[in-house]
Amino acid sequence: MHEQWEQILHEAKEASDIHIVAGAPLCMRLEGALQPIANAPSEEQLQTMLRGLLDESQARALERNKELDISLAFEGFSRYRAHFYHTQNGLSAVLRVIPTNPPTLQALCAPPLFFRILRKRRGLILFCGATGSGKSSSIAAMLHQINMEQSKHIITIEDPIEFVHAPIRSHFSQRNLHSDTKNVRTAIRAALREDPDVIYIGELRDKQSFELALNAAQSGHLVFSTVHASSSVGAISRIIGSFSGDEQPQVRAALAESLLLVVAQVLVPKIGGGRVAAFEILHNNTAIAHLVRDNKLHQIETQIALGAGMGMVLLNDSLRRLVVGGQITQEQALESSYNPEGLQA
Repeated sequence: MHEQWEQILHEAKEASDIHIVAGAPLCMRLEGALQPIANAPSEEQLQTMLRGLLDESQARALERNKELDISLAFEGFSRYRAHFYHTQNGLSAVLRVIPTNPPTLQALCAPPLFFRILRKRRGLILFCGATGSGKSSSIAAMLHQINMEQSKHIITIEDPIEFVHAPIRSHFSQRNLHSDTKNVRTAIRAALREDPDVIYIGELRDKQSFELALNAAQSGHLVFSTVHASSSVGAISRIIGSFSGDEQPQVRAALAESLLLVVAQVLVPKIGGGRVAAFEILHNNTAIAHLVRDNKLHQIETQIALGAGMGMVLLNDSLRRLVVGGQITQEQALESSYNPEGLQA
């Protein structure tokens, strides 16, 4: 390892991300805030160091596509998910820290429903939230829980692979997009011929991936994925909205049947340091399934509020509990809510 990389990684060992932006100071994200890294190499040295992380095929892919996602491993340090990109000032990158071992649901203080839902043999489990909200960590913890308790074949389709799972009771087939498989659509179709019990798709982005994920869930598999949305209802709405009007009734029916859980997650700075997760949890039941099928999504929040006995909770209620418990400030709760007006009410 380049000696200067070792210095950078050592200084950023508590950070979640390292930002190497051409023309700007070297920074790390610590507890949600960017901070400069002291004694950083010069900009010219950083450019050389960045290019030294890539092999020839990766360098060609970066020049061809102008962006590149890869996993990196540094001996003696964590693994990293690295995103390389070009700016007007030169090559830049963000390195996200990936712990060596998958987290546990206990360490994440996950709600009991997360444990219970893993007994299901089929259905769709979605996590949503902003980048850096801990979605991948929560799903990795759920897969790790399955690995400890059940004998399953788990296929992951990621860009790039983040947490590496060693077999305990389950077998893992972890596939890296572009190097192990052509694209998400090809990988999902192939997964159905690979005798899976569980399929994890790193992100659902478009109509075809939504459709394939729904088909996989309906055909008897437990499917995990993430969707870019700020709320559980927003995630459902985004899936439905990606289809044309005449296709939407069929998609709503498929969601009503196959959806198990939608979790909207945020990481909030704690009083005294560190961060804590706040969850919005939608657990599909008969009432919610009817609302999805009948296109009455605006009524789902009311059903979530009524579903506390099933483990459901609205994000604002989760944030309120953290404020009352003295873990976060009211200001941080308001900043983290997708409906701050409702939090103040």
